[in-house]
Amino acid sequence: MSLLYPGQWVLGVKNLWQVLLLSPQKPPSRLGQALSPTNCCEALQESLGEVLYYPSDAEYQRSTSSYWSLKNVDAVQVLSQGERTWPEQCHFAIRSGGHTPFREAATLEDRVVIDLSSMPHKGLANDFSSITVSPAAKWDDLYEQLDPLNLTVVGGRVAGVGVGGLVLGCGISYVSARHGFACENVENFEVVLASGDIVNANADEHRELFKGLRGGSNNLAIVTAITLRTHSQGPFWGGQTFHKIDQRKEIFQALETLIGEYDEFSHFLTTMVINGQMRSWFMGNSYQYTHSLPPVPLSSWPQPFEALLDLKRNPVFPGTPSDTLRIGNMTSYTREYAALLKDKKRWTFATISFGNSAWMMEEFYQLVHAAVKPFLGISSFHLSISYQPLPTLLTSQSQGLNSLGSVHDQGNMFNVHLALGVGNEAAHLDDAITNVVKTLFERAEAKAEEWGLRRDYLPMTYADSWQRPIQRRGKKVVQELMEVGLKYDADGMFQRQVRGGFKLV
Repeated sequence: MSLLYPGQWVLGVKNLWQVLLLSPQKPPSRLGQALSPTNCCEALQESLGEVLYYPSDAEYQRSTSSYWSLKNVDAVQVLSQGERTWPEQCHFAIRSGGHTPFREAATLEDRVVIDLSSMPHKGLANDFSSITVSPAAKWDDLYEQLDPLNLTVVGGRVAGVGVGGLVLGCGISYVSARHGFACENVENFEVVLASGDIVNANADEHRELFKGLRGGSNNLAIVTAITLRTHSQGPFWGGQTFHKIDQRKEIFQALETLIGEYDEFSHFLTTMVINGQMRSWFMGNSYQYTHSLPPVPLSSWPQPFEALLDLKRNPVFPGTPSDTLRIGNMTSYTREYAALLKDKKRWTFATISFGNSAWMMEEFYQLVHAAVKPFLGISSFHLSISYQPLPTLLTSQSQGLNSLGSVHDQGNMFNVHLALGVGNEAAHLDDAITNVVKTLFERAEAKAEEWGLRRDYLPMTYADSWQRPIQRRGKKVVQELMEVGLKYDADGMFQRQVRGGFKLV
């Protein structure tokens, strides 16, 4: 694999596409023959040598070491493992933050990766109403810049996550109950089209492309800059409380009530965790109440969380605190949660949404508990399942200028994010783990269907490669995205040659 760093806004775009924009019907005239991946790299070296890196280069090693999941590191290291039979097509991957864990999401064996981490960061507008950033910027770095100004953006909740993937996937934030999905707070995308042209997509220019990019993954263009609307936000009340697993039913019941009574400052999720060393479950509740200037005082509790905060707390380990409640800022909360998953593992994500029901929360927990027992003997095994509210207060803010479909019509929901990780010594179990997770989710969805609790919405930011979050939004959404693709990428380069992300077909 070779690594391409476009270090200026327009550096090499035309030359890059001359190499990459190859269809079976259009053999490359430069070389007079179909390009193998080796020749793809040679052609890039000729035109863009100063920003092209190979496995022997320090910049290549820096990039691969910063992938969040070891599955992606594996993929980029395969190149050095012997002879290859090279397909004739030049394929490539696009990397912003590198946080999506499944293979080929942000890397590609034996091919080219366009790493956006060197794209410049334009910064705050003169009136502080927006900020323009590289898609490879990390959310905590962005918050660190905005916190002293009592400003924020609708963005990620975990440090180290890149801006691009979460925005294109329409993720949610601590302030989403007030401001909606992250993608709906984008004012402008600067993109490189399949033609090599650089355009701005916003509510006035290329409006249909703007709508498609808001939730359309990497199917339409390469995003090189994102302008995000800023919002007033000072320090606020939040943190975690820790509990024994036998308190879960009380927590589930309180969560069901909370989802129905969410207010615009609320953010909450509950997480159940088990690993191969402890082999027993524990729970952590995460709270943020984003009313600020002034915040809710630490001596008081936000009213929506009272039933949850009344529960007895227990430290996870002897000598550790039973809660981390405090007045903090966006940076501190995102870095707190990143510290919980600091060990690199071979991560598997999956997601599902249900109608608001404490009964379904318990049913899903029981299904997971039974499914993962065979893996508890692996010392590096780690599993978390998080339930996070998707109340109508949040989803009804969807204004239609996005590719989310009818998420606003599905009523009060909760979303499940499963994250299962093992070390490299268990790499041989990758397929077995995927099969167990798929079967688990099929059973859960069948049970939810039976009780009228199945919901279509799958957050792209938590989905695994076998899930189809775009198709779950309905035929109309898929058709609209395909029409935009035909207009801006008539040869289907982003569908055919970019393997990562979630495709339209």
